[in-house]
Amino acid sequence: MSENREQDVIRDAVRDFAQTELWPHAARWDKEHHFPKEAHQGLAALGAYGICVPEELGGAHLDYVTLALVLEEIAAGDGGTSTAISVTNCPVNAISGERRQPHLIDPSICIRCGICKQVCNFNAILVE
Repeated sequence: MSENREQDVIRDAVRDFAQTELWPHAARWDKEHHFPKEAHQGLAALGAYGICVPEELGGAHLDYVTLALVLEEIAAGDGGTSTAISVTNCPVNAISGERRQPHLIDPSICIRCGICKQVCNFNAILVE
């Protein structure tokens, strides 16, 4: 896989963030079943939650190679967070047409960080 300059910049930014903000804490967060809102906000600021999301929906509209590079950098030290980033990038692309349904969020897994509502133009709803 050959990367372009934009992908190199994105990968390096995510690696720097992951190495300083995620990896040192990942094992403890997993053990405590906790993931701080600030970490999600940092990832959101990097655009990690909208890599493959079309621009008209607030995303970066980049390719899946870029997504794979981002996931790889995060997963090197924090597999759980990498999975969270993966699932936020893929389902949005399965929605087609003009009819848009709200995303229903399972309260048993929601950490109530609010990121879904910040990056989702489909009216994410927490079902309680």
